[in-house]
Amino acid sequence: MKTTDTLTLKILNNDNLASGKHGTALFAIDGGTIGNTDDNHWSIQSQTQSVEQVHANIEMIDGYFCISAYAPNILLNDIDLFNKNKPIRLQHNDLLVIGDLNIKVRINDNGIPRPDPLAISPENIISNYQNPLSEILNKEKADFSEPSLTNKVEAPLITPLPVDPLKVLDSEKSSAIYNASPETSVFDSPTDNILEQSIKLNPLTGHFFNDENRLTNVAIQPLYQGLRTTLPLNNSQEAYDVLEEIGHSIKAIIDGLCDLHNNHLHLANKQLTPTEDNPLYLNLDYQETLNLLYSTDKCPVHLCAPSAITESLNHIKFHHQANKIAISKALSALLEAFAPVALKQRFIRYRRHYEKGNTDSEWAWNMYSSYYNELISKRQQGFDKLFWEIYEQAYDQNIRRLKKEQDQKEQ
Repeated sequence: MKTTDTLTLKILNNDNLASGKHGTALFAIDGGTIGNTDDNHWSIQSQTQSVEQVHANIEMIDGYFCISAYAPNILLNDIDLFNKNKPIRLQHNDLLVIGDLNIKVRINDNGIPRPDPLAISPENIISNYQNPLSEILNKEKADFSEPSLTNKVEAPLITPLPVDPLKVLDSEKSSAIYNASPETSVFDSPTDNILEQSIKLNPLTGHFFNDENRLTNVAIQPLYQGLRTTLPLNNSQEAYDVLEEIGHSIKAIIDGLCDLHNNHLHLANKQLTPTEDNPLYLNLDYQETLNLLYSTDKCPVHLCAPSAITESLNHIKFHHQANKIAISKALSALLEAFAPVALKQRFIRYRRHYEKGNTDSEWAWNMYSSYYNELISKRQQGFDKLFWEIYEQAYDQNIRRLKKEQDQKEQ
């Protein structure tokens, strides 16, 4: 295919085309997007609103027109393009389906539409008929001298058809959107279905992408697969910006999870294993952690990036739940230790044998004041010790319980 070739797309079922939309579009070597908004190269929409904002993209790769699916519900010769995750080569007479719209593919040599033999009317065939015997009988005697090369005229591949008034009824004019030049349409929908079963999908493989637009198309498809959805990206610059922002987001996630684990959540990891297999828990710097998560030569016994991040997020969730329970139990233990009955029984044990007898309110208050002053003195750590001892026991118990429940769900 030459770089001067163009691509024409024509909607066959115009009755499904929304009002105000063009049924035909012309694409040059720079290609363009297909969607339901006016900023696309070809703005189309069906009566059932089945075309997305940016549904597909046409581009020329290695001299061939190719199509990339940006949204589901797009078929090429009955093959789903959205699951291909790569540009697919378009061929002459391919049948493309976007939403509810059936679209015919035409490759125009040097920008000139190829004549469709099935689109020629019977009237044109009859009017163009010539008897080969008449031409032989009426032909003058040939000159046996060697003709000059300059006098040789190459016969046209297709004989021009004579002017026929009926031919006007068989032709239609179409204009490519966005100021493209008008050209004669070569589509004839009643006969197009004859070739559809013989058309096969021809994916393009082994090509290289040299410009920004092609690089974006290749990079954005795996992203859509990972996200399990698509994004309303209108051009290559928007795709580049989104990919860069996702890179910043991944860096923030890695830095944040590493910091939380190294400084705050080390207790949440209660896995008793000989080796640590989560790269986020190895207390490494950002670059080393990134290499262990995403490098092609990563350690085979380390968790992959999605599993490592999921495990870290689960530990944060377990820590939050266990922390709430542990604090509640530790505070309950402190309240029990300061209960009036418990304090009175303890104060009685403080008295010496000759001090027994008076246990009135004044005595109790004096004992409590002395007890409180001793509690807050520098030589005492019983208050903190009691809280943290109960907290750590409750925290450890609940972390292990939550981890066990999670493991049972994954089995």
